[in-house]
Amino acid sequence: MEYLLVRALKKDGFPGSERWSLDSKDLPPDLGMLIRACGTDFRKLRRERRDQWTAVAKKVVEIGSTPEDAVGALWLTLSRKKNGGH
Repeated sequence: MEYLLVRALKKDGFPGSERWSLDSKDLPPDLGMLIRACGTDFRKLRRERRDQWTAVAKKVVEIGSTPEDAVGALWLTLSRKKNGGH
């Protein structure tokens, strides 16, 4: 998962991120954690081509180079919509 995305997830309060240390080799959230965090808004994840994934929720679509990046970006968008934007 891209470092900037992990940093944004932490900044926006991704569940459990208070225990992450961005300076260490701690693992970012796995795909299952990301999907669960999106909750019932999550609809699907699909591979568009070798290096492009699309994560879909109600009225929201995000793209990433890995499944984790796409769903992580989706969580950020959903979280920001629920919290009035950033």
